Amino acid sequence: MDGGHTLQSEAGFGELLRIRRERIGLTQQVLADHATLSVRAIRDMESGRVQRPRQET
Repeated sequence: MDGGHTLQSEAGFGELLRIRRERIGLTQQVLADHATLSVRAIRDMESGRVQRPRQET
């Protein structure tokens, strides 16, 4: 292996969600509002408590 992993191959779903959310300047609250989810759901996904959200999420 050459160690040339991309961010996506090393990061889990929650970490990617947080990175992309922060990159575009959204708070967890704003993302939750847009996604019609609770802030707790967003927090749980980002923390890794939810690793495989439902497809509709």
